[in-house]
Amino acid sequence: MAAAQAVFCTFELTRAMATFQHGLGDSLRRVQQLANTMTPRPRASPRPPHRVAVSYANVPELIAQHPLVATHLEATNGELPAQALFLPSSAPSPKLPFHLSILEGDVADVLGWVNYAPRWMEPDSLALAAACDHTAIVQTLLTHRPTTDATKAFDIAATRGNLSLVTWLHDKGAACSTAAMDGAAANGHIKVVRFLHENRTEGCSADALSAAVAHGHLEVVSYLLAHRSEGFHRSLWFTQRETGATFRHGDGHLAAVALLQAQGTSGIAEEALEKMTRQHGLPALQYFLDSGLQRVTKRTLEMAIDIGDRAMLRLVLESVLCTNGYPETLLDTDHEVSGEWTPTTVPAVDTTPWEDFTDSWDRCVAMDRAVLCGDFQTVQLLHRLKLRCCTQRAMDYACYRGYLHIAQWLHTHRSEGCTADAMALAAANGHAHMIKWLYEVHGASASMSALATAARNGHMNVVEYLLKLPLETMADHDKPPTILQIAGFNVTINHDSPGDMAIKHGHMAIAKLLTEYESQLEHLAETTYA
Repeated sequence: MAAAQAVFCTFELTRAMATFQHGLGDSLRRVQQLANTMTPRPRASPRPPHRVAVSYANVPELIAQHPLVATHLEATNGELPAQALFLPSSAPSPKLPFHLSILEGDVADVLGWVNYAPRWMEPDSLALAAACDHTAIVQTLLTHRPTTDATKAFDIAATRGNLSLVTWLHDKGAACSTAAMDGAAANGHIKVVRFLHENRTEGCSADALSAAVAHGHLEVVSYLLAHRSEGFHRSLWFTQRETGATFRHGDGHLAAVALLQAQGTSGIAEEALEKMTRQHGLPALQYFLDSGLQRVTKRTLEMAIDIGDRAMLRLVLESVLCTNGYPETLLDTDHEVSGEWTPTTVPAVDTTPWEDFTDSWDRCVAMDRAVLCGDFQTVQLLHRLKLRCCTQRAMDYACYRGYLHIAQWLHTHRSEGCTADAMALAAANGHAHMIKWLYEVHGASASMSALATAARNGHMNVVEYLLKLPLETMADHDKPPTILQIAGFNVTINHDSPGDMAIKHGHMAIAKLLTEYESQLEHLAETTYA
């Protein structure tokens, strides 16, 4: 009895009972109603081990406008991943209204939730406040409960360049990790980097210098080279953590690379240099080649085609021709080289076996890339130079893009042909004219996969045309969809029943047409074999 009396006489319990004896106050009730409108949708990953990740649909406009949320909504078709709010991904969380109040930056509401459900006060709540740059909320929460682990919040504050919060957390004795300086360096926050180096002992990892170089933060690169010894990754790879911020980019990429070179450090991987070239164009490539940091490989040629820079493409092709004993004047004449040839792979220092494999000219698909970009001029140029750089995917891509003129030219001048995916790829984008040409001119067979893919994507014109042709294959209910990555996008080719695909994706007019077609086939079979 005495123990129970002691519990019920505690000030904290009495205050909580008095505060919430009539339920939530108006302000907290408003936030709870916002949370109630958001529908949790657990989704299993399509790949093993098929982990479940929760997202929230029907995000209220008030919440959707927050910069932290808007970035995620744009990338996820309007659904907000739970992890974007620093909530558990495994199941819907009751802490959603608490974290919405943190997002809004309302200190009074945040304290109200802490009093209502003290167990909700966890490190991820501090981290969200830091990710929103709500310094006052972090300070209030930690003052309310000083024992909460603030390591993640400290790391995020440093990454976002919030020096005032970093110094406050430091003065309060909070811990951080190497991710603090790594993140600050990645975003060019030199004052935070300097403060952490001078006042903390956690240090940084090789991610710090790698990210600073990759993002062009020259001042940070110079400071790290002078004061730290962790080095950098050749690939300039670095861990990207959830901090609520997009990376800040400087403009000192080339100067940063030159500084590394002047320090006598080991080389940067050509893949990393390629990323810089894609950002800064021909001057970057010219500098990397002149300084001996990069060689011309098949990746360089494919990159120049992807970028669409004619001057860069000429520079690369001039190098390839000269290295292999061909005159540069071939680029300015209509002369056609006799016989296909594969350029010699120039040896490089400090490359890995994997880099040598991926950069080998034996794997060049430059003409395929030119077709994908719709660059007919480059397709013809590469053919005239007789570079061995074309596969069946070239015609596949022409069909996928709907480039009939390029497909016709490849059919006439090249011998690679296309793969069995060509018609389905044309169907995926509704290119009935490409399917007609493939069947009538190129001699490709009409497939059930093309019909199923067209039905899935709602292309009635393609479905109507394919139903007029003899289909060479049957639907395969057990075969999973074929997913091809083309120009950074996943393109799905279906092999299941076309009718099922149409119904599943809401194309009821197509489903009706397919049902009528199947009925006609059944009637024809009954009449024929009666």
